[in-house]
Amino acid sequence: MFGPEQLEVSIPLNNLAVSFKYLARYSEAGQLYQRALLITERALGPDHPEVATIFHNLGGLEHAAGNYARGEPFARLAVRIRRRALGPNHPDVAADVAALAAILDRQSKYEEARRLYRRALGIFERVYGPEHYEIAVNLNNLAAIDQAQGRHEDAERLYRRALTIKEKCLGPDHPDVAFSLNNLAVLLKFRRRYLEAEPLYRRADQPARSQPPGRQLSILPPRAERILVGGRRRRGERGGVHQPLLRSESARAAGSWSHPLCEQAQNRGRRRTDRGLAVLAG
Repeated sequence: MFGPEQLEVSIPLNNLAVSFKYLARYSEAGQLYQRALLITERALGPDHPEVATIFHNLGGLEHAAGNYARGEPFARLAVRIRRRALGPNHPDVAADVAALAAILDRQSKYEEARRLYRRALGIFERVYGPEHYEIAVNLNNLAAIDQAQGRHEDAERLYRRALTIKEKCLGPDHPDVAFSLNNLAVLLKFRRRYLEAEPLYRRADQPARSQPPGRQLSILPPRAERILVGGRRRRGERGGVHQPLLRSESARAAGSWSHPLCEQAQNRGRRRTDRGLAVLAG
């Protein structure tokens, strides 16, 4: 048995906080994260990567609650601590950078968000290659910023590249592919290219219709989140700016990758943005 202040207790505290976040029990989640943070800092010191993990999750909690300005300091601390511990080019640092970019993006701090997304993208490309799922996610988020700023040609190019990677990685019928199809269709519709947009909307609608009752794709506002899976995490995507876009919470929670190019993505976790604590031995 572990005492209430032992390091091993911080792991279920963090995990329970993740669950409370997705139940929109934000206050309770915050209290659990803060307790896990206190235990982890006492046991490992303030500069340990697992401390960065909890700051990352606190930032994600404020993001989910719509408190973007309150989440920004947490996200910045996560980047600072993990970069100091692991170096600037580690993929876990890139994950924190992308999460900070998402919070800045929602505050319309587009230029810094763009720089951070590009920094994360560069790291992921060096580590995983040009056609990894992580690349598609960050391309999508860069495209959404371009779309918000009226750079429609750049946004279209990035959306199309993200879609191509996802189709190769996940297959043409995956719900995440539908999300990218819908993003591109929204942009084309806004540009009055209706004949091009219509078949994309139809393709995007197919995964929703094929889901069993109770698991259909839902229309939700754009958000970027991360979920615990074996100490790994996933960057989320934002949608375009002209209408709510398809999100696939249930499909992502199932972790239903099937294409071999996505084996590494599957092993690294599901499509959310909370991070799990590693199992730490004394």
